[in-house]
Amino acid sequence: MTGTSSEDAAQAGEAATERSGIVRAVEAGRRALRSVENVLAVGAGLFAVAIMVFTTRDAIGRYLVGAPVSGTYETVERLFMVGLVFFAAARTERIGRNVSVRLLVDRVSTRAGAAMRLIPMLAMAGLWGFIAWTSWFRGLERWDTMVITTMVPMPRGLPWLVVAIGTAVLAVRIVVTSIGEVIAPAEFEELAYAKKDVAE
Repeated sequence: MTGTSSEDAAQAGEAATERSGIVRAVEAGRRALRSVENVLAVGAGLFAVAIMVFTTRDAIGRYLVGAPVSGTYETVERLFMVGLVFFAAARTERIGRNVSVRLLVDRVSTRAGAAMRLIPMLAMAGLWGFIAWTSWFRGLERWDTMVITTMVPMPRGLPWLVVAIGTAVLAVRIVVTSIGEVIAPAEFEELAYAKKDVAE
């Protein structure tokens, strides 16, 4: 009897240790993902500043001194706006500030609502992953071709690589959010929609 109890206790201890290791690994992955998202969000902010600065400079040059900055429109359209949208996407998903309809999920428990979102969210992650995959190779194929109508000549594939990076991180975020909210809502509460302060 005592031997059986000792074996059960040992097995429980091993299971707890194994689970603790998994939790630590998951936590490390979550921290790494948050770091990448924060870096991309800073990049998106820089793109937003660049849009304001160069658009204002072009408008002043165009209407006050009759000398617009050549290539401003093409640069803003081809690169800055692309970076602003796709670099900010993953962090927007993380903090739950994207537009969502919650008429059904708000009427059930947190875990049930997460389960209801799981399949469509994973389908969405697959779509973003496909976009990231195709954009990456499209960018590499067009890297050697230069665009000369922008303010500074840039590889034609650069915007495609920006899309690839942003959508790849977004796909990973959606997977982490969707699965995490189902299997461990308490441990993944900072990933829940609109439940964490934006400043984190």
